[in-house]
Amino acid sequence: MLIEKDFRRLFPLLLAAFLVAGCQSIGMSQIGKMVPEDKRISIRSGEEQSGKQSGKWSARDVNLDYRYAWSDLGFRISGQVHYADSIVYNYALIQTFHMGVIFADAQGRVLGTDGLVTDTNNSLAPVAMTNPVTFDRLLRPPAGTVSMAFSYTGTAVDSNPDSTITSFWEYPIK
Repeated sequence: MLIEKDFRRLFPLLLAAFLVAGCQSIGMSQIGKMVPEDKRISIRSGEEQSGKQSGKWSARDVNLDYRYAWSDLGFRISGQVHYADSIVYNYALIQTFHMGVIFADAQGRVLGTDGLVTDTNNSLAPVAMTNPVTFDRLLRPPAGTVSMAFSYTGTAVDSNPDSTITSFWEYPIK
């Protein structure tokens, strides 16, 4: 009886530990894979640039306005994600959305990844057309990083009660 009681108490902790270990192994498994040149965005290190840099990045499902700057503390990146018209006008709800950044070396080899923003249960009412999903992160890119790429994954549902979940993604790692 005591063992069963202890197991019930410890089970959530064990489950969380396995999930965290699983997530870390997924990220680590991408190290050394390649990001194609046309998907990479050059980022200059702190010594090579001064002030904030900004840019726009677009994919089939999202548009991103971003800014970044290097400092003694690391790499600060902030931005606004706007869902593309193909998402806003065809779906009623974003169930899940996660956007990340991929850091690569001069040859495009993946050195590391970081999450940027997560959005869940976001109703795509007209307000979604004007209210972007925002983020502001201070990251520590791996040594040797000279470029970044963006990735995202999401699920959306239309307003039909019998609708199925639609997945959308951009994953530039080959």
